[in-house]
Amino acid sequence: MNYATLNIKTVMFMSLRIRVIIYGPPKSGKSLFLRKIYELYRDASMHEIRHFGGGSASGVDYCTFQIGDIIYEFYAPPGASTLRVFREKLIKNADAVIFIIPMAKAHLDRTASFLLELKRALFTKFGPEADKFPVIYAPNSTRRIFSMDIESSDLVDILRLPSDSIIRPLDLDNELSVRRIFGLVIHLSLLWHVDKKQYFVEFDREVNITKNLYFKEAAIPPEEALAQIVELMRAEAGKIGGEAFSKEMLLGFPDALKNKLLRNYVNEVVLVGFDRTIGFIPLGYAFGLGKVIDYIKDPARVVELSIIVKHSMGFLLSDGFTFLGLIPFKDQGFLILETTSSHIKKMINLVKSLKKKMSTLTTGDTKRIMEILDRVLT
Repeated sequence: MNYATLNIKTVMFMSLRIRVIIYGPPKSGKSLFLRKIYELYRDASMHEIRHFGGGSASGVDYCTFQIGDIIYEFYAPPGASTLRVFREKLIKNADAVIFIIPMAKAHLDRTASFLLELKRALFTKFGPEADKFPVIYAPNSTRRIFSMDIESSDLVDILRLPSDSIIRPLDLDNELSVRRIFGLVIHLSLLWHVDKKQYFVEFDREVNITKNLYFKEAAIPPEEALAQIVELMRAEAGKIGGEAFSKEMLLGFPDALKNKLLRNYVNEVVLVGFDRTIGFIPLGYAFGLGKVIDYIKDPARVVELSIIVKHSMGFLLSDGFTFLGLIPFKDQGFLILETTSSHIKKMINLVKSLKKKMSTLTTGDTKRIMEILDRVLT
């Protein structure tokens, strides 16, 4: 045995500190979850739950646990909008996130906004690899906190959680539920920190468990979804076997531009063109996770948006919290920018600015579209 190597590894693990952020909208149960794991693992805690950085509405609850030779720091930041920058700093230094989702319709809009906030913070740090970061989504069904009026399967669809998510149910009155999430985040965060190869093996395993629990049908990749729309339109127009259509729908936005879009709460970008023999037709997307792609699977809805873009700068989907900013081009095509209803005002201001600068463009000017987006976005 190489004792020198053993000693080095021992020192490394003894000095290892892992940070876990308990995230979510206001009143989702973040501090209650931290309190519950403290009660269940009091013997492993290094101190009682502490509070720093302000009062009850603006400070952060935190607690430290020592499990073996490794120290785990758990933080539960409040959901006040004034603390967004502070929450993002916590995320950038985190090794894992538990995102608590209240299973109540009244919280859906705020939850969607916080999901976007988390997504942009992770993308800022990791770029395209952000979707592999250890995030555990925990739908909270604790009835003493709020009246549960939505099913988990519906929640996954409404919030547009990706099919490669890790989702585990949470009930703060169910000890087993709390212990499972705590054990899972301890396991994944450690592997993320010390052994990425093994982490990805475990990540895939946990994702498969989630798919069996929440995703009854395999999710169709966005490029296939849009390609199906195009083929359907071609068939209806009688244009079968004509010009070949590329299934490469990704618009190729650079990471820096994607980061700017997320920082401005733009969750998806879809480009729609016009073909005289087919009609309005999707040409590409930026991220592939936006709800608008599901929405325009019905060709009639693409036509619907082409009409609305002539009269309005935005459109609220029937779910009540997905808002689409609409920017027309001179060739009848248009650009769709997706956000949540919490950011309608910001989106309208963005669309106003973009409309002035894109009024002379066509859907073929993708490079210019990217340049203008990059210049206008802060």
